[in-house]
Amino acid sequence: TAAPRRGRGGSSLGKRRKSSQASFVVDRGAAAEEEADKEGEELCLNLLIPNSWIGAVLGKGGGAIRRLQWQVKTTIQCSSDMYPGTEYRVVSIVSNAQAALDAAQQLILLRIAQDHPDEFDHVQVAIPNALVGKVIGKAGCNIIEIRAVCDATVSEHGPGVEERILTLTGDITQVTLSLRKVIDFLFPPK
Repeated sequence: TAAPRRGRGGSSLGKRRKSSQASFVVDRGAAAEEEADKEGEELCLNLLIPNSWIGAVLGKGGGAIRRLQWQVKTTIQCSSDMYPGTEYRVVSIVSNAQAALDAAQQLILLRIAQDHPDEFDHVQVAIPNALVGKVIGKAGCNIIEIRAVCDATVSEHGPGVEERILTLTGDITQVTLSLRKVIDFLFPPK
């Protein structure tokens, strides 16, 4: 008898993923498929990941990052240089589907949390000044919603600075749920 098929190419998306700290479902679903099929603008999310954690994102010989890109149909690039003034590297997730961005961030952060369970407690997001108002929201309503899930701070705006840094602090579940809200605020469904 033939073994049951597990979807596209044996992908395990939609299956329950477990970490030592929490478990949650990564699911692109039909809405993501429809969204990805539409012609549209590219969405980009820039995560700042400590340099010591980058190996978890890349994997041996870059295998993990290639697998992630294939699983969620995104382009994921990791900078070779540090973000100015930090020991963080930029991991850019690019897709034309909001759901794919969300799935990619969940898988990236889960890999980091599994490789660094005692250290993982935050993620940083570089947000262009022109878009930071979407995350903060009118009278701070959006950032208050994010803070209901985990601790969130936004860096001060300085002269000549083109981006603000949003820091999300908490366990893997809190951080991924908060980052999902950030994606929703930055790239609302049309």
